[in-house]
Amino acid sequence: MNFDLSDEQELLQETVRQFAANECPANRVRAIFDGDAGHDGELWKGLVELGLGAIAVPDEFGGAGLELLDQALVAEVLGAAAVPGPFLGHSLAGLAVLWGGSDAQKKTWLPKLASGELLGTVAFAEGDDRWQPGEWALAGGPTLSGVKTAAPFGAHADLVVVGTAGGGLALVERDARGLSARPLPGVDRTRRIAELRFENTPCESLPNGVAASARVRDAGLVLLAADAFGGAPAREPGGRDRAGARSLLVRGARFRPRARGVGAHGGARQGAPDSRLHAGRARFRGGARRHRLHVGVRRPDLLQARDVRPRISRHAGYAPRARGRARRLVRRLR
Repeated sequence: MNFDLSDEQELLQETVRQFAANECPANRVRAIFDGDAGHDGELWKGLVELGLGAIAVPDEFGGAGLELLDQALVAEVLGAAAVPGPFLGHSLAGLAVLWGGSDAQKKTWLPKLASGELLGTVAFAEGDDRWQPGEWALAGGPTLSGVKTAAPFGAHADLVVVGTAGGGLALVERDARGLSARPLPGVDRTRRIAELRFENTPCESLPNGVAASARVRDAGLVLLAADAFGGAPAREPGGRDRAGARSLLVRGARFRPRARGVGAHGGARQGAPDSRLHAGRARFRGGARRHRLHVGVRRPDLLQARDVRPRISRHAGYAPRARGRARRLVRRLR
């Protein structure tokens, strides 16, 4: 089987790469990194105009109609260029509505997310270590009362997808009664996080949220892994830290899915990619990596949190074994 990227996928990555080089030079990254807000609205507008706000959303709702694999390819380029912004949370919010929402909810929210009229995010984490759907304790219903932490760009989002008890999902608008946001310190200042507090806050439940929540979690793991993989070449001996803003060890910390939730990082060195990883070889010969992203679309149940970091680091630099495992996995899926 051919695991190479298609011409369209190569063009997609090259387009994002050129945008990052032209619109997000090191001094702009540094300014965002050091700023209090941590969010550049013009930079995000440019990414949305490229169609990155809704890559996997069907074109009938204003999206590009592509797949999770294409979203991961974009995340890889953004990670390589250290582009700050709410791509992760916004992408996951769109997928949550797409997979868990009713037809009416999709028609209402997806076009606004795709156009950039609304900025979306997810709020899954509770406490220091609970962000899996089966661990959520915030009670659902017509209103929400409780606290979520480590929400990516939670202080800037217009629409928040909240994980509720039993693995459900609910939508909360930014100006909803009883919602307050408090910025939290984080290791990665290119991806700001916030604590969200709900006090009898009105919400809108997603009818298929229970079935969708695990898929959204898995999509988050795929995007985080792709982002960190993109930053891996800069950690090679003699590699270039393009952003000059912070060590790419920060990107590596995103491999820790249980650190403090999606978007929060408990320690830069914990779970960081092996510094001996030959990223170039992995990029062009690690067919199993790309195949595994396809699996995330077709069989999300096969992509568990514990699988992401060990499998990528183990096979990325050893192409023959990776191809063999990929072939066996393909036969099993058939």
